[in-house]
Amino acid sequence: MDTSLAESACVSCGRCVAVCPVGALTYTSLAGKGRTYEIRKETVTCSFCEAGCKFDLNYKGGKVLAVTPNAPGEGRPLCLKGRLGMELRYVDKPVTPMLKKDDKFIEVSWPEALELEDVLARIKELGE
Repeated sequence: MDTSLAESACVSCGRCVAVCPVGALTYTSLAGKGRTYEIRKETVTCSFCEAGCKFDLNYKGGKVLAVTPNAPGEGRPLCLKGRLGMELRYVDKPVTPMLKKDDKFIEVSWPEALELEDVLARIKELGE
């Protein structure tokens, strides 16, 4: 759309990859992690809502690398809540707090992030 990916509004939800008719796109969570024949898939049913969408857990070496949509439940178009929730549930990712400073996200320590949370809670109390 006459803009680079970095300048676009893309949030890497993966919906475009899931619906790409020719397989020209790939999931960022799987990029560079292995060949397709090295990755084993196991289908699971999402429990985040009543639709029951199907997702594939993508394994390599006994470790879940990514969660990808398999089949939408009841005609729903690939639920984002389920996809992100399933990824949080199954994929081991290091959790590092990040803050936005000068229009860029930077990693911060847990004490710094929790201190900010306390400040925000106090501001919210003052507003009530």
